[in-house]
Amino acid sequence: MRNSNYDDLLALAVRYLSPQLAYDWLIELARILKLQADYSDDSHHDLLVRNITIQLCLSIQSSLGFKGDFKPRDFGGKNAWIILQLRNIVVLTTMAANLVIPGSSPNEKILPLEDPEIITALTGSVRWVLDLLSWLIDSLLSLPRTIPPNVNLTEASKLSLSHLEAYLYSSNDNSLHLLLASTTRGFLTAICRRLQHLDYIAVKAIIVPTVSSGNHTPISDPLRTAYREIAALTSSATVRLEIILTLLHSVSSTIRNINANHTSPQGTPVSSEKVRNLLEIKMLFGGPFPEIFKAVIAELYMEDGLLETLREDIDEGQLFFTDFGILELDENEVSINKKRRMNMTMDCFKKKWIQNPPERLTDTLGSIDGSVIDLDAENLWKRPAPRWRRCTRCTAVSEEISMQRQSVQWLVLQQRRCFCSGYWCILAPGETVA
Repeated sequence: MRNSNYDDLLALAVRYLSPQLAYDWLIELARILKLQADYSDDSHHDLLVRNITIQLCLSIQSSLGFKGDFKPRDFGGKNAWIILQLRNIVVLTTMAANLVIPGSSPNEKILPLEDPEIITALTGSVRWVLDLLSWLIDSLLSLPRTIPPNVNLTEASKLSLSHLEAYLYSSNDNSLHLLLASTTRGFLTAICRRLQHLDYIAVKAIIVPTVSSGNHTPISDPLRTAYREIAALTSSATVRLEIILTLLHSVSSTIRNINANHTSPQGTPVSSEKVRNLLEIKMLFGGPFPEIFKAVIAELYMEDGLLETLREDIDEGQLFFTDFGILELDENEVSINKKRRMNMTMDCFKKKWIQNPPERLTDTLGSIDGSVIDLDAENLWKRPAPRWRRCTRCTAVSEEISMQRQSVQWLVLQQRRCFCSGYWCILAPGETVA
């Protein structure tokens, strides 16, 4: 089904589906496809990354939640959109660290992490992930200050999940779902470990001498420069990777203990794989939290709880003033108008803003109003510019990459499809839409 094209069905369904009906449809689709969404036992992350059914279901949810450029996504669509991008970066960094690319000759082997162009291309993804982790912590810490007074996060017996969920849906705040669902927690854990490994290589590359010395292989200046930028990002992160991993591990341990000692409303132990999987599927799609998670939420927000212990290691002032614009998660009217005025678009692969091409005034030698055309302005269209690839499903944009070198060819092949698994449409030079 992954290779099937169902974009026509989604284009029709999005006109008639309400958020609740879309959610019910996804739950039924997960049942039909036997979706495995329970990774609360800290299964190996490779199993999670290879779970194509998760990508398929989230791709459908993301498409159903997309309302058009400069229009806010609904809660489920935004949740799926975040997870799909996170998953894509996990896949890229994992393959870059583990694959060996055949070179131009039979005996030549290329390691992606030894190619400066690949490291430079991954820099934007590293920045995006670090900003996502900071945004997650900022949103979790801000929640007690923004929720209605009738929602008590510190005592499980007084916590109303229905009131909490109503607030999260109305404010489009996905942070708690991202933390409590084992699937997204697994992706977050995986990317933190990948970035720790990348940071270790970056620091090692910086201190290795340029010329051959002893057992050290010389490192080129472009590669050293690329790794220096990676090291600068990780060392200056608002929230350190170790802090995130500690929180993720603590939440996972708390959930495992609660699952082992509780039963579902039907009397089935929550430790049962079938029951746990159904609960995890609902949270993955942004659905309600199970009643037993009241204790987990209280453990997070109680005095001396899991989040409170993190405050000592976080500069909340710096966190408050951090610009999370690269994430494109703030979809209020002010943020949308600011993005529109920027006249720039996010490259979903390089994770950097790219300038929109200027609007073309005419297709002939004369201007629209009959006036004389400035030759320099007209010649702008003759200058070579990277062509855009736009996803036919989520409309994400990525610039075309030159494929002259073997390693870069490998990099482009990893992006045959958009992160949402949609197909690319190659646009004409200077065009932004098909």
